Amino acid sequence: MNPTYTSEGLADCALATAQSAKALTGIDPKVAMLSFSTMGSAKHDNVTLVAEAVKIAKAANEANIRVMLNFYYCREKAGKWADMDLAGLEQGIYDFTYDSMMAFKEEDIRISMAQIGCGLSKGIFRPEGEAGEYANLTSFASSGIRACRSADPGVPL
Repeated sequence: MNPTYTSEGLADCALATAQSAKALTGIDPKVAMLSFSTMGSAKHDNVTLVAEAVKIAKAANEANIRVMLNFYYCREKAGKWADMDLAGLEQGIYDFTYDSMMAFKEEDIRISMAQIGCGLSKGIFRPEGEAGEYANLTSFASSGIRACRSADPGVPL
């Protein structure tokens, strides 16, 4: 993502990329627009940019372009996550994932697929989620999966 795009430019880029991918491969593309904020939890120009682009993404749905959400959770505990214990991290992952899914659903944007925990092999929310801490990593991924299923049981994971 180029942070100097306008919202319109970002949406145009996503749509053009999806159309090119379909033309080249014949496969229905999946488009994701990611930000470091959900439901207005952070104030930043890039957050506003992506929020506006999500609204524009409704046009992608109307054009039958499929949308995939890729949940890539932080590697290090920081910000509101810094002082959370294992149970708090599990609940935080659930809440973040559920809120993200619902934000798209409330905008009538159909999610064709969600990927949970991209990057788990390198660990997330260290030290609890160090690579190799399989029980904790499994708990974190399960929290994200449960949240997706609660928000929209029909979305493939």
